[in-house]
Amino acid sequence: MRGLPILKPPYGILAAIDLDKGDLAWQIAHGETPDNVRNNPALKGLTIPRTGQPGNIGPLATKTLVVIGDSGVATTPSGERGAPLRAYDKETGKEVGNVFMPAPQSGSPMTYMLNGQQYLVVAISGGNYSGELLAFKLPAGGGGAAPATQPTTPAATLAPPTGAPNAAPRFTAAQAQRGRTLYAQQCAVCHGASLEGIEMAASLAGGEFLDRWSGQTADDLFERMQSTMPKTKPGSLTRAQNADILAYMLSASGLTAGQAELPSDAESLKRIKIDSKAR
Repeated sequence: MRGLPILKPPYGILAAIDLDKGDLAWQIAHGETPDNVRNNPALKGLTIPRTGQPGNIGPLATKTLVVIGDSGVATTPSGERGAPLRAYDKETGKEVGNVFMPAPQSGSPMTYMLNGQQYLVVAISGGNYSGELLAFKLPAGGGGAAPATQPTTPAATLAPPTGAPNAAPRFTAAQAQRGRTLYAQQCAVCHGASLEGIEMAASLAGGEFLDRWSGQTADDLFERMQSTMPKTKPGSLTRAQNADILAYMLSASGLTAGQAELPSDAESLKRIKIDSKAR
């Protein structure tokens, strides 16, 4: 309803059971609050506790910790889009540390020792991010301490098309405003007044939207719009009108307006890469 899940949070829980007594020792909402919940207009002005995220992922238990990553991406306080790997105190459930990962956990973490140094490895993937193993080096003498260093190998990045700048699309504020008017007339009935998506129609703004298209060119998205939208009369909008609507979608997703309008010709759009990290 209104772009929010029909179920009440928490959407994901990490729980500990005392097997000697059969009692619940503790439980917490695991996973960052999804962007479509945190940024929903219906919740503006409200303080939303961490809701957790849905997903079935495996933890790693050490002598003192439970280590597990988020099942989906969200925007961090620094503006990055990613999914933390978190460490919780096994006795209390208190989060004692986390490290940023560029994609969600897709395989259970494991740990090993090499030459007296402890490492932690986790598989990540999701969306347009290809599968990858990240290895973290724990502090010397960690003995189960939370991972505190960057991955030993850099995260993979998506290269821009040949000859294209590694930058997000740019547009003007005036173009985005024109697109807002067109969107209200042509698109809001299916995708919602705030681009949040309705029922089977996908959201057209925000972190989840950018993640779906990150790494692709603006032309990929533009041609999808040109050939399938609006649903009642696909292809009825001009290329200039669709460029304005796309500018509005990018503006509503947090990208900053510039001095030049987003072009509508295919060759120019092919040289522009959509990058979720550009927010």
